[in-house]
Amino acid sequence: MTTPRLRIVFLGTPTFAVPALQAVAERADVLAVITQPEKPKGRGRRPAAPPVAEAAAALRVPVLQPARLKAPDVVSRLTQLAPDVIVTVAYGKMIPREILELPPRGCINLHPSLLPKYRGASPITRAIEAGETVTGVTIMYQSEALDAGDIILQREVGTEPADTARALEDRLARIGAEALVEALSLIAESRAPQRPQDESAASYVGKLTKADGEIDWTKPAVVLERFIRAMDPWPSAYSAHRGRLLKIWASTALPAVPGGAPATVVDVRPGAGFTVAAGEGVRGRPRWMRKCSVSRARTRPRYSPTSTIPASVRWCTASSTLSAGKRRSMWRRRSGVAEFPESARAASTACWIRIRLIVTMFTRPAST
Repeated sequence: MTTPRLRIVFLGTPTFAVPALQAVAERADVLAVITQPEKPKGRGRRPAAPPVAEAAAALRVPVLQPARLKAPDVVSRLTQLAPDVIVTVAYGKMIPREILELPPRGCINLHPSLLPKYRGASPITRAIEAGETVTGVTIMYQSEALDAGDIILQREVGTEPADTARALEDRLARIGAEALVEALSLIAESRAPQRPQDESAASYVGKLTKADGEIDWTKPAVVLERFIRAMDPWPSAYSAHRGRLLKIWASTALPAVPGGAPATVVDVRPGAGFTVAAGEGVRGRPRWMRKCSVSRARTRPRYSPTSTIPASVRWCTASSTLSAGKRRSMWRRRSGVAEFPESARAASTACWIRIRLIVTMFTRPAST
């Protein structure tokens, strides 16, 4: 028996939603894609189309970018399209009742967690930060409450010890796309289950801000190692170095030994980098650097990891003597010891856990 093709309107915005759109377009008739309006992006602050808009254009699907979903013209357009199902994947805004009640077979959503755990905007980041060994994706019917609709199906996904938020997101996006296609097939055949969520087990995670990336050096090193991976690629883990912003991109916790106060650089090894004390451990050892441009530059070069480690700690910094028009990124080696905020150097005793760091130095003040 052939599964009937559904008429779909797809709502989504970031890269995470692209595999889902592409998978749905192969199995259903996508009438239109609704995504967020273009927003300034990068150091040049130039308007850029969302990844879903670019994917929709490649599929030759009409794209709508309304400022408000409640706008009468948006609701009218959707009524004219008459979709069987509306699919939402990381659209970025709550769906109003007028739209939720429009399709006869309902509105469904792909969420990157095993609901009811980690409802909200940052489930992937918080799962890594919490040290979850298993996460997953949920396909659910949408309701007016945040991520609280009845579950159609779920797929578990194991996390890896080295997973960053970006790596885990890519994996969940692929598996979520497959689960979404399966859920649409169940809906088309009128066999989709509706399992209510257990509200007593619900937890919520908010939208990330830049401030969420600041490192608290008094925390255990194993916690900070997860934190650094969780904040990659955004907002990125950061601290301060000589009044400037120091971005830390990767780390590895090593066995504990007796140590000093948090945020103290306790060891610098040629060819291996440095080691910094944490609340119950030590952080350190750059493996490679990521190149960056200085603040206010028009563009930021692509990150380019190298396969070798310099004999001394290598910093990406910029010359303050260059004019604004000639500012550029440059590599500079320094063998000195990093300076971290006095507030982080608590008087508590800590053991050492040596941790490798990938660091990026910016010229903007550490307070920004």
